[in-house]
Amino acid sequence: MRVSTFHLPIKGDLRSLISQLRSLEGSSIEQAWLTEHHGPQAIINNPLLLIAHLAAQLPSLRFGTAVLPVRSWDIGRMIEDLSMLETVASGRFCIGLGARPAGSQPMQDDALRLEDAVRRVKEVIGPARTLMSTVSYDGWVNAAEAGCGVIGSPPIFGDAFARNRRAYCSALSASDQPRIARSVYVLVSDTPRKVMTPSFFIDESELSKLSESPGQAPSNSEKRLSSRLIAGPADVVERSLRALFQSGTTDLMCCLDIPNVSSQVKRHTLEVLSDIATRLADPNPA
Repeated sequence: MRVSTFHLPIKGDLRSLISQLRSLEGSSIEQAWLTEHHGPQAIINNPLLLIAHLAAQLPSLRFGTAVLPVRSWDIGRMIEDLSMLETVASGRFCIGLGARPAGSQPMQDDALRLEDAVRRVKEVIGPARTLMSTVSYDGWVNAAEAGCGVIGSPPIFGDAFARNRRAYCSALSASDQPRIARSVYVLVSDTPRKVMTPSFFIDESELSKLSESPGQAPSNSEKRLSSRLIAGPADVVERSLRALFQSGTTDLMCCLDIPNVSSQVKRHTLEVLSDIATRLADPNPA
Protein backbone atom coordinates (compact mmCIF):
# COMPACT_ATOMS: atom_id res chain seq x y z
CA MET A 1 0.00 0.00 0.00
CA ARG A 2 1.65 3.18 -1.21
CA VAL A 3 0.49 6.72 -0.42
CA SER A 4 1.83 9.41 -2.72
CA THR A 5 0.94 12.99 -3.65
CA PHE A 6 -0.56 14.31 -6.87
CA HIS A 7 0.07 17.86 -8.06
CA LEU A 8 -1.60 20.28 -10.47
CA PRO A 9 -0.18 23.69 -9.50
CA ILE A 10 -1.27 26.87 -11.23
CA LYS A 11 0.99 29.26 -13.11
CA GLY A 12 3.54 31.00 -10.91
CA ASP A 13 3.27 28.35 -8.20
CA LEU A 14 6.45 26.42 -9.02
CA ARG A 15 8.30 27.71 -5.97
CA SER A 16 5.41 26.63 -3.74
CA LEU A 17 5.38 23.20 -5.40
CA ILE A 18 9.09 22.70 -4.78
CA SER A 19 8.68 23.77 -1.15
CA GLN A 20 5.81 21.32 -0.70
CA LEU A 21 7.80 18.50 -2.27
CA ARG A 22 10.87 19.32 -0.19
CA SER A 23 8.79 18.74 2.94
CA LEU A 24 8.19 15.16 1.76
CA GLU A 25 11.88 14.25 1.91
CA GLY A 26 12.50 11.87 4.76
CA SER A 27 8.78 11.16 5.20
CA SER A 28 6.81 8.00 4.42
CA ILE A 29 5.47 9.65 1.27
CA GLU A 30 8.18 8.79 -1.23
CA GLN A 31 6.57 9.67 -4.57
CA ALA A 32 4.94 12.68 -6.21
CA TRP A 33 2.82 12.46 -9.36
CA LEU A 34 2.56 15.31 -11.85
CA THR A 35 -0.04 15.72 -14.54
CA GLU A 36 0.25 17.30 -17.97
CA HIS A 37 -1.90 20.39 -18.32
CA HIS A 38 -2.09 23.02 -21.04
CA GLY A 39 -3.41 26.56 -20.93
CA PRO A 40 -2.50 30.04 -19.68
CA GLN A 41 -2.63 28.99 -16.00
CA ALA A 42 -0.59 25.80 -16.38
CA ILE A 43 3.03 25.30 -15.38
CA ILE A 44 3.18 21.59 -16.20
CA ASN A 45 2.78 21.47 -19.96
CA ASN A 46 5.85 19.20 -20.06
CA PRO A 47 6.02 17.02 -16.93
CA LEU A 48 9.14 15.19 -18.11
CA LEU A 49 11.09 18.44 -18.21
CA LEU A 50 9.77 19.41 -14.78
CA ILE A 51 10.60 15.98 -13.32
CA ALA A 52 14.19 16.33 -14.52
CA HIS A 53 14.36 19.71 -12.76
CA LEU A 54 12.79 18.40 -9.55
CA ALA A 55 14.80 15.17 -9.46
CA ALA A 56 18.04 17.21 -9.43
CA GLN A 57 16.83 19.25 -6.43
CA LEU A 58 15.11 16.46 -4.48
CA PRO A 59 17.34 13.39 -4.67
CA SER A 60 15.35 11.22 -2.25
CA LEU A 61 11.95 11.54 -3.96
CA ARG A 62 10.46 9.44 -6.72
CA PHE A 63 8.22 10.98 -9.39
CA GLY A 64 5.52 9.92 -11.81
CA THR A 65 3.27 11.25 -14.57
CA ALA A 66 -0.49 10.94 -14.23
CA VAL A 67 -0.70 11.05 -17.12
CA LEU A 68 1.15 11.74 -20.37
CA PRO A 69 -1.55 11.86 -23.09
CA VAL A 70 0.15 10.16 -26.02
CA ARG A 71 -1.95 12.03 -28.57
CA SER A 72 -0.10 15.22 -27.57
CA TRP A 73 3.33 13.68 -28.08
CA ASP A 74 5.46 12.43 -30.90
CA ILE A 75 6.06 8.95 -29.51
CA GLY A 76 9.59 8.72 -30.85
CA ARG A 77 10.57 11.98 -29.18
CA MET A 78 8.82 10.94 -25.98
CA ILE A 79 10.90 7.75 -25.87
CA GLU A 80 14.10 9.74 -26.34
CA ASP A 81 13.12 12.13 -23.53
CA LEU A 82 12.29 9.20 -21.26
CA SER A 83 15.62 7.61 -21.99
CA MET A 84 17.37 10.84 -21.03
CA LEU A 85 15.24 11.16 -17.89
CA GLU A 86 16.12 7.58 -16.97
CA THR A 87 19.74 8.67 -16.93
CA VAL A 88 19.48 11.99 -15.08
CA ALA A 89 16.90 10.82 -12.52
CA SER A 90 18.60 7.46 -11.87
CA GLY A 91 15.37 5.54 -12.43
CA ARG A 92 13.37 7.43 -9.80
CA PHE A 93 10.18 7.74 -11.80
CA CYS A 94 7.14 5.90 -13.13
CA ILE A 95 5.35 6.78 -16.34
CA GLY A 96 1.57 6.87 -16.48
CA LEU A 97 0.26 6.97 -20.05
CA GLY A 98 -3.19 7.93 -21.31
CA ALA A 99 -4.78 7.97 -24.73
CA ARG A 100 -5.73 11.65 -24.84
CA PRO A 101 -6.04 14.79 -22.71
CA ALA A 102 -8.91 14.83 -20.24
CA GLY A 103 -12.12 16.17 -21.73
CA SER A 104 -11.06 15.76 -25.37
CA GLN A 105 -13.03 13.77 -27.90
CA PRO A 106 -11.76 10.27 -28.76
CA MET A 107 -10.06 9.76 -32.10
CA GLN A 108 -9.96 6.59 -34.13
CA ASP A 109 -6.28 5.83 -33.56
CA ASP A 110 -6.12 6.72 -29.83
CA ALA A 111 -6.07 3.10 -28.65
CA LEU A 112 -3.45 2.11 -31.23
CA ARG A 113 -1.19 5.02 -30.27
CA LEU A 114 -1.52 4.14 -26.59
CA GLU A 115 -0.73 0.48 -27.24
CA ASP A 116 2.34 1.46 -29.26
CA ALA A 117 3.47 3.96 -26.60
CA VAL A 118 3.12 1.40 -23.79
CA ARG A 119 5.10 -1.18 -25.75
CA ARG A 120 7.94 1.24 -26.51
CA VAL A 121 8.05 2.81 -23.05
CA LYS A 122 8.38 -0.65 -21.49
CA GLU A 123 11.55 -1.14 -23.53
CA VAL A 124 13.06 2.00 -21.99
CA ILE A 125 12.03 1.88 -18.32
CA GLY A 126 10.45 -1.56 -17.93
CA PRO A 127 6.88 -2.74 -17.30
CA ALA A 128 7.08 -2.43 -13.51
CA ARG A 129 7.28 1.35 -13.79
CA THR A 130 4.79 1.76 -16.64
CA LEU A 131 1.10 2.42 -15.91
CA MET A 132 -1.80 2.81 -18.31
CA SER A 133 -4.78 5.05 -17.63
CA THR A 134 -8.10 3.62 -18.69
CA VAL A 135 -11.84 3.89 -18.08
CA SER A 136 -12.86 0.70 -19.90
CA TYR A 137 -12.98 -2.96 -18.95
CA ASP A 138 -10.94 -3.86 -22.05
CA GLY A 139 -8.35 -1.26 -21.08
CA TRP A 140 -7.80 -2.96 -17.70
CA VAL A 141 -7.29 -6.29 -19.46
CA ASN A 142 -4.94 -4.77 -22.04
CA ALA A 143 -2.84 -3.19 -19.29
CA ALA A 144 -2.54 -6.52 -17.50
CA GLU A 145 -1.61 -8.36 -20.68
CA ALA A 146 1.12 -5.77 -21.23
CA GLY A 147 2.41 -6.44 -17.71
CA CYS A 148 1.79 -2.83 -16.69
CA GLY A 149 0.07 -1.15 -13.81
CA VAL A 150 -3.24 0.60 -14.33
CA ILE A 151 -4.51 4.02 -13.34
CA GLY A 152 -8.24 3.54 -12.83
CA SER A 153 -9.97 6.71 -13.90
CA PRO A 154 -12.46 7.74 -12.70
CA PRO A 155 -11.92 6.08 -9.31
CA ILE A 156 -15.03 3.92 -9.56
CA PHE A 157 -16.35 1.75 -6.75
CA GLY A 158 -18.91 -0.98 -6.39
CA ASP A 159 -19.53 -3.67 -8.97
CA ALA A 160 -17.79 -1.90 -11.86
CA PHE A 161 -14.49 -1.46 -10.03
CA ALA A 162 -14.61 -4.97 -8.55
CA ARG A 163 -15.26 -6.46 -12.01
CA ASN A 164 -12.42 -4.49 -13.61
CA ARG A 165 -10.02 -5.37 -10.79
CA ARG A 166 -10.82 -9.09 -11.08
CA ALA A 167 -10.30 -8.99 -14.84
CA TYR A 168 -6.99 -7.15 -14.42
CA CYS A 169 -5.64 -9.55 -11.80
CA SER A 170 -6.77 -12.60 -13.81
CA ALA A 171 -5.02 -11.35 -16.95
CA LEU A 172 -1.70 -10.72 -15.19
CA SER A 173 1.00 -13.32 -15.67
CA ALA A 174 2.13 -15.24 -12.60
CA SER A 175 5.34 -13.17 -12.43
CA ASP A 176 3.61 -9.77 -12.49
CA GLN A 177 2.44 -7.94 -9.39
CA PRO A 178 -0.90 -6.09 -9.57
CA ARG A 179 -0.55 -2.33 -9.42
CA ILE A 180 -3.75 -0.31 -9.33
CA ALA A 181 -3.41 3.44 -8.83
CA ARG A 182 -6.19 5.95 -8.20
CA SER A 183 -6.25 9.65 -7.38
CA VAL A 184 -8.32 11.38 -4.71
CA TYR A 185 -8.53 14.90 -3.31
CA VAL A 186 -7.77 14.99 0.41
CA LEU A 187 -8.52 17.67 2.97
CA VAL A 188 -7.85 17.19 6.69
CA SER A 189 -9.89 19.54 8.85
CA ASP A 190 -12.19 19.23 11.85
CA THR A 191 -14.54 21.67 10.10
CA PRO A 192 -14.11 21.02 6.38
CA ARG A 193 -17.29 22.81 5.38
CA LYS A 194 -15.91 26.02 6.90
CA VAL A 195 -12.64 25.61 5.02
CA MET A 196 -14.38 25.08 1.68
CA THR A 197 -17.84 24.31 0.36
CA PRO A 198 -17.60 21.17 -1.77
CA SER A 199 -20.59 19.24 -3.05
CA PHE A 200 -19.63 15.88 -1.62
CA PHE A 201 -18.40 14.30 1.57
CA ILE A 202 -18.03 10.77 2.90
CA ASP A 203 -20.04 10.42 6.06
CA GLU A 204 -19.45 7.80 8.73
CA SER A 205 -22.33 5.51 7.74
CA GLU A 206 -21.22 5.32 4.11
CA LEU A 207 -17.59 4.77 5.12
CA SER A 208 -18.46 1.83 7.37
CA LYS A 209 -20.47 0.18 4.60
CA LEU A 210 -17.58 0.60 2.16
CA SER A 211 -15.10 -0.86 4.67
CA GLU A 212 -17.30 -3.85 5.42
CA SER A 213 -17.98 -4.65 1.77
CA PRO A 214 -15.30 -2.96 -0.34
CA GLY A 215 -16.45 -4.47 -3.61
CA GLN A 216 -20.12 -3.66 -3.10
CA ALA A 217 -20.36 0.00 -2.13
CA PRO A 218 -23.96 1.30 -1.99
CA SER A 219 -25.13 3.54 -4.79
CA ASN A 220 -25.10 6.75 -2.77
CA SER A 221 -21.49 6.03 -1.68
CA GLU A 222 -20.53 5.32 -5.27
CA LYS A 223 -21.93 8.68 -6.35
CA ARG A 224 -20.17 10.61 -3.59
CA LEU A 225 -16.89 8.72 -3.66
CA SER A 226 -16.61 9.13 -7.41
CA SER A 227 -16.21 12.84 -6.74
CA ARG A 228 -12.73 11.95 -5.47
CA LEU A 229 -12.94 14.15 -2.38
CA ILE A 230 -12.21 12.85 1.11
CA ALA A 231 -12.60 15.59 3.69
CA GLY A 232 -12.86 15.53 7.45
CA PRO A 233 -10.86 15.02 10.66
CA ALA A 234 -7.68 12.95 10.55
CA ASP A 235 -9.32 9.75 11.81
CA VAL A 236 -12.07 9.91 9.16
CA VAL A 237 -9.52 10.53 6.40
CA GLU A 238 -7.38 7.60 7.57
CA ARG A 239 -10.34 5.20 7.65
CA SER A 240 -11.36 6.38 4.20
CA LEU A 241 -7.89 5.74 2.78
CA ARG A 242 -7.79 2.32 4.42
CA ALA A 243 -11.14 1.53 2.80
CA LEU A 244 -9.72 2.44 -0.60
CA PHE A 245 -6.82 0.05 -0.11
CA GLN A 246 -9.18 -2.66 1.08
CA SER A 247 -11.11 -2.30 -2.18
CA GLY A 248 -8.02 -3.33 -4.16
CA THR A 249 -6.05 -0.12 -4.69
CA THR A 250 -2.27 -0.47 -4.33
CA ASP A 251 -1.23 3.15 -5.04
CA LEU A 252 -3.19 6.16 -3.82
CA MET A 253 -2.39 9.57 -5.32
CA CYS A 254 -3.53 12.25 -2.86
CA CYS A 255 -4.08 15.70 -4.33
CA LEU A 256 -3.95 18.75 -2.07
CA ASP A 257 -4.44 21.34 -4.81
CA ILE A 258 -7.99 22.24 -3.80
CA PRO A 259 -9.18 25.75 -4.72
CA ASN A 260 -9.77 28.28 -1.91
CA VAL A 261 -7.93 26.20 0.70
CA SER A 262 -5.19 27.99 2.64
CA SER A 263 -1.55 26.89 2.53
CA GLN A 264 -1.72 26.29 6.28
CA VAL A 265 -4.52 23.74 5.87
CA LYS A 266 -2.62 22.09 3.01
CA ARG A 267 0.52 21.81 5.14
CA HIS A 268 -1.50 20.24 7.96
CA THR A 269 -3.09 17.81 5.50
CA LEU A 270 0.33 16.84 4.19
CA GLU A 271 1.65 16.21 7.72
CA VAL A 272 -1.33 14.00 8.54
CA LEU A 273 -0.95 12.12 5.24
CA SER A 274 2.69 11.41 6.06
CA ASP A 275 1.69 9.94 9.43
CA ILE A 276 -1.04 7.87 7.79
CA ALA A 277 1.41 6.61 5.16
CA THR A 278 3.75 5.45 7.92
CA ARG A 279 0.99 3.45 9.60
CA LEU A 280 -0.29 1.98 6.34
CA ALA A 281 3.22 0.85 5.42
CA ASP A 282 3.63 -1.00 8.71
CA PRO A 283 2.13 -4.48 8.39
CA ASN A 284 2.41 -5.06 12.14
CA PRO A 285 1.32 -1.85 13.90
CA ALA A 286 1.73 -1.72 17.66
